[in-house]
Amino acid sequence: MRLFALLICTLVLAAAAHLRAWGQTPPSALLVLHDAGHQITLLDARDGAVLATRPLPVRLSGPPQVSPDPAQLYWGTPEGHIVQLTLPDLGIAAQVSAHVGSGTPRLALSGDGRWLLAAGAREALVQIFDATLKPVRRITIASPDGREQSGAAQVLTLAGSRSWLLALDTLRELWEISYDPAAAPIFDGLVHDYRMGEALPRSGFLGVRRTPLPAPLPDVLVPDGTRLVVGSERCHPPAPCTLRLLHLDTRSQISAAALDGIPHPGASAAWKQDERLWLALAGLRSAATPLELPRMQPGTGEPLPANARRIIRAAAPAALWLQRADGVWLKLDARTLQAQAELDARPQTQLLVLQGAPILVTPGTQGHICLRDASTLQERLRLPFTDLEGAWALHP
Repeated sequence: MRLFALLICTLVLAAAAHLRAWGQTPPSALLVLHDAGHQITLLDARDGAVLATRPLPVRLSGPPQVSPDPAQLYWGTPEGHIVQLTLPDLGIAAQVSAHVGSGTPRLALSGDGRWLLAAGAREALVQIFDATLKPVRRITIASPDGREQSGAAQVLTLAGSRSWLLALDTLRELWEISYDPAAAPIFDGLVHDYRMGEALPRSGFLGVRRTPLPAPLPDVLVPDGTRLVVGSERCHPPAPCTLRLLHLDTRSQISAAALDGIPHPGASAAWKQDERLWLALAGLRSAATPLELPRMQPGTGEPLPANARRIIRAAAPAALWLQRADGVWLKLDARTLQAQAELDARPQTQLLVLQGAPILVTPGTQGHICLRDASTLQERLRLPFTDLEGAWALHP
């Protein structure tokens, strides 16, 4: 008993030392959701030390939204609520209804941490809150004439533009909502309308800028530092699937391509190299080289494996990580795209790259998190978790 008490004291003191060393949370902090969403644990991925853990009276679901500090967490629940937690103690600060219908709301926190957007996956509703979860604005997701409505398939924060992007499930539009108080007025209609004085403006702050589409784009990717959107229409194999590239400023299409398979932009990677923008697509039926944007033309060099489940671009050190259809993760050279190493994993295994080190997260009843060495990729530590839902880097 005395030995057990000594061990607990040692772990507590180690966790306290980790937090004191960094002031709040270290750059290697990892959020883990387990016990079927009823418990959160804050880990240090360097050595697996538990910095904090908290059983919860409600079940959390989906990825968390982390404030830039990071001092606040916002998490959705399957009952349609939002829970605000404080860091590093993981205490519950507030819990409110998302006001967007039943089911886990799709959440996106503004880049400055001042505003939180919640959108319904089934209900055609958007609710915007301030950082204390006080409701600020409610919007119905509908066509301009109100005849068509849609849930949100995906919501993204565009920190550089100080806005959110909403990919809609059935509506033939993309929505951009600015949280910049100085946002320019919005003119509905074509770009030339406002230049010719043919449209009445609406407030740009928390207003909806619509990009019309020939078909819904429920799956999108926005390359970092751009105003471009790569979107895939809903696919019906074996017919080719349409991939579109749009520009948010002109609210128009730049290019399009018909591709075999089910391209998944939201699970893909885009990056700049030698002043050129490249896109590596997950879900293609055949092996293919990345596409050069904005022309959407295949590049030269090593083709990527077919039917990739997910592709991640790691910045430091630069590398491309690709998950094959069988679950194995490949590490590819950032320039040549040749395979350098592979990590055995199950198809449902997630990959995080934190400070250059890969972390494999395998959800499930008997889930586990595998911490690997950044240089050798050898397993350093395996941490078991019951009913593991997922894990996320606190400082991505």
